[in-house]
Amino acid sequence: MAFYMVISHKPPCVTIAINATQRRKNLKSLLAQKAFVLGFPSISQVKEADYLGVESGYDADKLKNIGFSTSRAKSVNAPVIHELRLSLECEVVHTVTVGSHTQVTGEVTLWETWLTREFWRNLSRKPLRIMVISITSSTMLYP
Repeated sequence: MAFYMVISHKPPCVTIAINATQRRKNLKSLLAQKAFVLGFPSISQVKEADYLGVESGYDADKLKNIGFSTSRAKSVNAPVIHELRLSLECEVVHTVTVGSHTQVTGEVTLWETWLTREFWRNLSRKPLRIMVISITSSTMLYP
């Protein structure tokens, strides 16, 4: 994934952009399933996040290679990566190709967090730094 942003509060929607000029397994799958999960890792997961964004799912079992596990999302047909700190389950509501990228807008149907009470307590004391990385789609688990 190249880009991400919140574009609506009511209903809650996010837009992602994926390079359509390269072979992207997640793009193909999320367009077919009309669903995706946007995952937010912790700062300590930068190396894994970079690997997930650079390596092609056609060439490697990326999640297995970094020791991440998944299960089916609760509200959409896509997997959730357990190790990521925040997951937004999204139904695709709009797509458009802009130059080299396909922009996909998803309505957030459910969000889950695995952040600890200590994290929330400390949030007011230090800036929040979260890197967005993982778009998971159903073919990763359910071909």
